[in-house]
Amino acid sequence: MKFFLPPLIRRTVRARFLGNFVLLFVLLFLLGTSIDTLLTFHEYLEVTSGEGIHRFVQAFGFVIDFQLPRLFQLYALLWSPAVVGAAGFTFVRMQRHREIVGLQAAGVSRRSLMRPIAEGTLILIVLQGLNQEFMVPKLAPLLARTHGDIGQDAIRAFAVPPTPDGSGRLWCSGSCDPIRGTMADVLILERDDTGRTIRRIEAAHAEWDENGLWNLNEGWAIDLSELPRPPQTVTSLNTDLDPTVLLARHRSQFASLFGWTDISRTLKRLESGGEEVHPVQDRFRRQYSAHFSALLAGILLPFLALPALLGPRPDGLIRAGTRAIALGLGGFVLTWGSMLADIPGFSPEIAPYLPTLLLCPLAIGAWLGIRG
Repeated sequence: MKFFLPPLIRRTVRARFLGNFVLLFVLLFLLGTSIDTLLTFHEYLEVTSGEGIHRFVQAFGFVIDFQLPRLFQLYALLWSPAVVGAAGFTFVRMQRHREIVGLQAAGVSRRSLMRPIAEGTLILIVLQGLNQEFMVPKLAPLLARTHGDIGQDAIRAFAVPPTPDGSGRLWCSGSCDPIRGTMADVLILERDDTGRTIRRIEAAHAEWDENGLWNLNEGWAIDLSELPRPPQTVTSLNTDLDPTVLLARHRSQFASLFGWTDISRTLKRLESGGEEVHPVQDRFRRQYSAHFSALLAGILLPFLALPALLGPRPDGLIRAGTRAIALGLGGFVLTWGSMLADIPGFSPEIAPYLPTLLLCPLAIGAWLGIRG
C-alpha cells in the first residue's frame, strides 16, 4: 500500500474539505444569527426611532452591527467541530461515489486520506491563531456587548462593586466606562493588615492613564486613623486595576477574548498585586494556555472522529456517521469544556493541556486502527 496520495488527488480532497468547511461555517453562523435575531427582534425594535419601513430598516442595521462582529468569535469557538463536520462530509461523498474503494484498489492506503485533511486543518489553525491574536481582541468591546447594549458602539458603563487591588485597597464606582477609561463617583478604601479601613478617598471623576494610575478629579482623602483632620487633596492613585481588568471581572467571559499579547500585558500589570488579585491572574494564565491547547486539540480531533468513516462499512454510512458525530462532538465537549476547569494539583498554566494530552493517544490509536 502507498502511504502518500498522488498530488492531484491530495489537492482535490483538500479543496473539497476547505470548501465544505466554508459552507458549513457560514450555515452555522447564519443559523445561529437567525435564531437569535428571531427571538430578540423586539429588542432591536425598541431602540429604533421612526415609523413604518424605516423602523424595520434601522432595526436590521442594528442586527448587522450586533451580529457581524460575532463571526470572528464564532470562528474561535466552533472552528474545530466545523473541521470534523467538513471532513466528514468530504469522506461521506467519497464513500458514496466509491472513490475511497477505487483509491484502495489502486494501492493507496486509507490512512493517507487523512493527510489532505491535516494540511487543510493546519491552514485553519493558522487563521485561528491570527484571529485570536488580532481580530477578536480588537473587536472585544463589541463582542462583550449583550442585548441590553444593542445600538451602542460598545458595552454600557457599569457599576464597580467593592473590588480589591494589589495594594489592598477596595475600589468602588457608580459608573465605569472601560472604553473611554473613565469612572464616576469613585470611592477607594485603604486598609491595614487586619482589614480595618484607615483612609477614605473619594473623587467625582477618574480617568485612566497608561502609566498605570488613575487621575482623580475633585479627589480628596480623609485619614481615619488621625481624626479629626481636614481632607487632603489627592490627584492620582497608582493601581493594577485598569479598565480592562475591571471589565474582565465584570464579565468573566471577556478574558477569553484576549489574545496572547494582551494576556501577557495584563499579567505583567498584575505582578505587583497581592493575594486578592490571584484569582484574576489564574484566570488569565489558564486562558493563555487554553488558547494554545485548543489549537493542538483541533488537529487531533479529526484523527479521533474520522477513522469511523474510512473503514469498510457493510452496514452503510449511517452507523459510521453516527459514530463519527458522537466521537467528534463528545471529544469537543469534553476537551474544550475541561480546559478552563480548575484541576487540583496542577497549575493554571499546565491544567488546560491535560485534556489535549489525553486526546493524543486516543487520536493516534484511532488513526492506527484504520484498516486498508
